Amino acid sequence: MDHPKDTKFKLSAQFFGHEADVRSICTINNLICSVSRDNTLRIWAISGKDHLQLQVLQGHLRSKKQMGISSVTYIKPTEGKYPKGALVTAGWDDNTIIVWDSPSAEMNTNPILRITGHDDTVTSLSVTNEGDIISGSVDKTVRVWRGKDCIQKLEGHQHIVWAVLGLPNGDIVSASADKTIRIWRGAKCHRVLNQHLDAVRDLALVPGLGFLSCSNDCTIRLWTNEGENIQTLVDEAAVYLYSVNVLPTMEILSGGETGGVKIWKDGQIVDVIAHPCVVWSVCPLDNGDFVTAGSDGTLRVWTKNPSRVAPDDVIKNYEDSMSNKIEAQQPSG
Repeated sequence: MDHPKDTKFKLSAQFFGHEADVRSICTINNLICSVSRDNTLRIWAISGKDHLQLQVLQGHLRSKKQMGISSVTYIKPTEGKYPKGALVTAGWDDNTIIVWDSPSAEMNTNPILRITGHDDTVTSLSVTNEGDIISGSVDKTVRVWRGKDCIQKLEGHQHIVWAVLGLPNGDIVSASADKTIRIWRGAKCHRVLNQHLDAVRDLALVPGLGFLSCSNDCTIRLWTNEGENIQTLVDEAAVYLYSVNVLPTMEILSGGETGGVKIWKDGQIVDVIAHPCVVWSVCPLDNGDFVTAGSDGTLRVWTKNPSRVAPDDVIKNYEDSMSNKIEAQQPSG
């Protein structure tokens, strides 16, 4: 029996375990994969209101930076490369990329591949249609990896590459602190997009339309795969925007420095979900719910389905954390 859906998102679950900022998340069916400044990759299973931590994995080396792991992505099963699929993580401290087994309770907990070649922090990851890994770095390059081999090194950005994205047509998109987005076709830069006025922090695929970008200039832009800017959303209350994504309903999610998630529909903000922390990453689930990753080390799942709304004690814990944030922001006199 289907349950009627609410018009607003409500808390469904909170995941505790990380000991520092959760910087990036990805979802595979009913699994959530998260990476943190605590230098761990964690795998979580969700079923309705219940959740279980399946794995805590460590493989990246620490350095004086103490920044841990910056990004995680999933490679779908690819014949001849990763027949079961694979997880990929990027090290902020050790400048490496690690490929892990496909996530499950029984997965091999040792890295299956360690990739080196970037000259500085690896900030972001994506995957090509062929199952090759795309990475962006503080060294200003975008690289494509087939196994351990770098098959493309894309140069042109003048500052940190904050985000990379593989498009369905085979092109690669990169976003940078140099305020530009570049579309790469093969080994060449096909187009440079310079409409953003500050660092571009994240990219997300919009099926059937193109891709999204968000920026420290507090705008979200929707682009065609050819780089035509077809919509611009302005978040006047934001400080910086760090993450953008899209729900199966085509509603847009954005999160950032002010500790809130905005839901956008038809160019307008239709819902605002307060957080007691910076929101580093937002990611949809197949059932229409979504997950947020916070600077307080907590993952939170949000739902419109009444059957998946969190019990009262979980909601009270969240409300208490919000109250503590408000109190901490009050002037001391």
